[in-house]
Amino acid sequence: MPANNVGVEAMRPVAPVDAGVLLKLQDSVLPPLHARTPNLQRDAEEHRTRASGVDTRIKPTQIQNERSVKQSVIQGILMSPRPRKFDYDEALRQAMMVFWTKGYEAASVSDLLDAMGINRFSMYEFFGDKHALFHKAADRYLEGFEKSILSRLRTNQDGLAAVRGHFANMVDYFSAPRGCRGCLMINSITEVSSQDSEIRELAQTFHRRLEEAFAVAIRNARSVGSIASTTPTESLARYLVSVSFSLPLIAQTYPEDRTRLEQVVEIALGSLAPRTPSRRPSG
Repeated sequence: MPANNVGVEAMRPVAPVDAGVLLKLQDSVLPPLHARTPNLQRDAEEHRTRASGVDTRIKPTQIQNERSVKQSVIQGILMSPRPRKFDYDEALRQAMMVFWTKGYEAASVSDLLDAMGINRFSMYEFFGDKHALFHKAADRYLEGFEKSILSRLRTNQDGLAAVRGHFANMVDYFSAPRGCRGCLMINSITEVSSQDSEIRELAQTFHRRLEEAFAVAIRNARSVGSIASTTPTESLARYLVSVSFSLPLIAQTYPEDRTRLEQVVEIALGSLAPRTPSRRPSG
């Protein structure tokens, strides 16, 4: 799927540092009161001799107040935006390719970082953890699928030609060497959707959009009389989705076996518009 190679400069706050880190940092930024006045007992004794009667001793509440001020200063420094410039779309595309090739479980964070060309901090800051990154990659895959495949099924007024073209492209793709990696969404359905409700929802969205696009194509074909089948449109659309889902699995089982894929597609298309039996020559 083509990616939009647009450089993105994002300004994101760094995640807050815990209190332990702040306590270690604060004294290096502002010297504590007790460091500036090391002997509080001496101050108290000197105070008793002063005629003014004004209490100038440093109280524990003053130390605590200064401690809070220093924490605010440190927190402000650490929370200030820091620039991160890299190609977000390309990094996401590379992550999608890792998940597509290796699968969700087998794709390690190191694999993802190497492919994306970013460090672990940037990944968590801009993409989240591995699970969140997979969701972004799956969404990107669905966007590409929508633009490159589903739109053709919906917009071509010759619905049967659109369906034929869809399956011809699938045969070309899955019979090529790269086709053995299958389909990202179908791989995800078989790998983790039963254990992850969010991924299952993504898979159902993928299935539903494909089914709806087939239904549009079938209605367009029926409007011009190019489909002979009397089977309800929704049932035919679900059948074509099932055929579509089977092709990448066949390709993974029998890599580069184009004939096997073509046979499956031929029978599927024949169920839509059966060929007219050829007449034998008279004589």
